[in-house]
Amino acid sequence: MSTEMIVYAQMEQAAGVNSVAFDSNGKLALSGSDDGIVRLWDLVKGKQPKIFRGHKAAVTSVSFSPNGKYALSGSNDKTVRLWDIESGLEIRKYPGHTAAVTSVCFSPSGMQVLAGSMDWTILLWDTENAHQIRSFQGHKAGVRSVAFNPKKGNQILSGSDDGTISLWDITKIPPVKNFPGHTGKVTSVSFSSAGTQVLSGSDDMTVRLWDLESRKEIGNYKWPYYSTAISSVGISSDGTQILSGSDYGPARLWDAASETFIRPFPAYGSTSAAFSPNGKQILTGSKDGSVELFDISTGSRIANFIGFKNGEWAVITSEGFYNTSPKGEQYIMVRDGGKSYGIDQRYSTAFSSSDYVADLLQGIPVHANISELREERRVAPENRSQAADKRSDLLVAESRQNQKKYALVIGNQNYTKFGRLTKTRNDADDMDVALRSMGFTVNKVLDGSLVQMQDALTLFKNRLGESKDAYGFFYYSGHGVQDRRGENYLIPADADIPSESYVSQRALSLETVLKEMSSAQNHLNIIVLDACRKFPDAWSKSITKGLAQASYRPTDSIIVYATTAGEVADEYSTTRNSLYTEHLLKHLTTPNLDVKEMFRRVNADVVRASARKQYPAIYDQYFDIAILNPRSRVEEGQ
Repeated sequence: MSTEMIVYAQMEQAAGVNSVAFDSNGKLALSGSDDGIVRLWDLVKGKQPKIFRGHKAAVTSVSFSPNGKYALSGSNDKTVRLWDIESGLEIRKYPGHTAAVTSVCFSPSGMQVLAGSMDWTILLWDTENAHQIRSFQGHKAGVRSVAFNPKKGNQILSGSDDGTISLWDITKIPPVKNFPGHTGKVTSVSFSSAGTQVLSGSDDMTVRLWDLESRKEIGNYKWPYYSTAISSVGISSDGTQILSGSDYGPARLWDAASETFIRPFPAYGSTSAAFSPNGKQILTGSKDGSVELFDISTGSRIANFIGFKNGEWAVITSEGFYNTSPKGEQYIMVRDGGKSYGIDQRYSTAFSSSDYVADLLQGIPVHANISELREERRVAPENRSQAADKRSDLLVAESRQNQKKYALVIGNQNYTKFGRLTKTRNDADDMDVALRSMGFTVNKVLDGSLVQMQDALTLFKNRLGESKDAYGFFYYSGHGVQDRRGENYLIPADADIPSESYVSQRALSLETVLKEMSSAQNHLNIIVLDACRKFPDAWSKSITKGLAQASYRPTDSIIVYATTAGEVADEYSTTRNSLYTEHLLKHLTTPNLDVKEMFRRVNADVVRASARKQYPAIYDQYFDIAILNPRSRVEEGQ
């Protein structure tokens, strides 16, 4: 494990980001968040100079005016609002939409405002007086994205849940052209800077490039491996590169001409992604609350901009130096030697530097050897000679560049075809709380469909793949079944499986889970399956009950079943949790306990509590020591 000191922010109080945008100079950025706030970020000085409050629900889309003086925002509260950048005040609202507003933009002149909505319409207003100029109707479902042609101010583009892309002339009512090809909802549309090409993204998992005049598809960009729905698309200013974002995966960069994948930008799901005007950087927004700035040429993260729900903020460079609002420092953490602590005055002195943050954002190196600088500054002068001996007692924390802990928790309870289970939601909720208390970043899925479970698995794998030292924890509570070949499957809540032959198509294979996690090549993966319940469907009675033994056992993994393979776990527990999860929760958060000893205690308790009727199974391919909840002497009060 690396002993380098790393700085990061606690993300539990961060507001999920839905939209990001650069200004025309690439020096400022906007982000719109789930907390209803529009945030202005200074990308040169590394700070948040303004926040815009007024929306009553999540902000779904943001945009700068061409002159950079105004910000535009759309929200689930059905409103479109104009803000003054200098004063931070709301100037006016644009009325008319009757459902959530999903996308907003200015005309190239800035004299008009355009918005798409889930009410199936597109509305155009005069920017100055909010007079509605025109309503565009024709889509058969919600409109997800709208855009103005930067070279022809009379042309607008829209993408809809009805699977269509429409080109409109604002002087005419019917759409001028449609672009056929996508097989799913069109989630994002964009023009090239020359105005001659159209780019689109869809939940059919493809990004497509079109010739505007002929409407012919001239490019198709799809991740060849496991992929997820596209949430945003963009074309570089010179037209040579394509950018795509996904809620459950990294932003990806492509060569426009050859359709070749260039590199990912490892954000934690990129709900929104945008090119800088000069094409040298990209900005991503994520549901974990991050707004991250990347260098296009290297793919490296430059800085993370985080807005918290109480209005505080933090900016952290990849080198670990940070700048915060007056109370934002409470969310800053530091990792050293694998232990996590909050910032105190001494370590604030070591890492808090608005000057260093500004220099690094502008590409100015701050020290020839940053590691030595940290070592020099992180301890009081009188203790510097003893720094190495006291490393284990320094403030430490989880880092985006060092060991991290991630968990995917799935609880399927309300089955549409197989009845209702009683405790799986409690199990998932309580595991979520316990894992978060130990520093895990948790994604929880309740009553998940197959697509939701697959998408969550993709995000989980991507997160694990960012750090070779990462710990992964997969927890599933719900129905599980094996087929005649001995393959195990986790059953989605909405699954319709009339016979065994449908299982492989309509359920999530355990082998897929294991292979996806293993492909991340991280340090340790733990898989806990509380899925050995009686499966109610008639066809399942002809095959072996419970789960089959784990035939695929990846290296550096620990796979745990709530009971022995081929057996069913009865509900011996009288508490809110299943018997196995009840005892897992009892021992999971024990400080400084090796993971294998933790599971030994859990399994022993389950055997005793069930009067030796339930014997958990464990398949162990991990031969090191791992402590999931390390605590220092300070934390333990010694």
